[in-house]
Amino acid sequence: MAKVVASTKLESSLWEVRLTLPVTVLLTLVFLQQSSNAELPDHPYLTFIDEVFVVAYLLTLGSFGLMHLGMLALFQGHADRIGA
Repeated sequence: MAKVVASTKLESSLWEVRLTLPVTVLLTLVFLQQSSNAELPDHPYLTFIDEVFVVAYLLTLGSFGLMHLGMLALFQGHADRIGA
């Protein structure tokens, strides 16, 4: 999660890094959740670790959406400047 927060502080010229970091964190969360659930018995209710994963997923997806919108605005501004 620290990588997602840190990626918002990168310069806008590093757009490819800003977009790939949340995806990397999301994939890491998926495999981390699968491995932690493999060790736990099945419960019909959410455990604390499930709630932690829900918050992590929401923050990661939200930051990915914000960075995607920011990159669209950056490229739209660049296209306007060059007259495309």
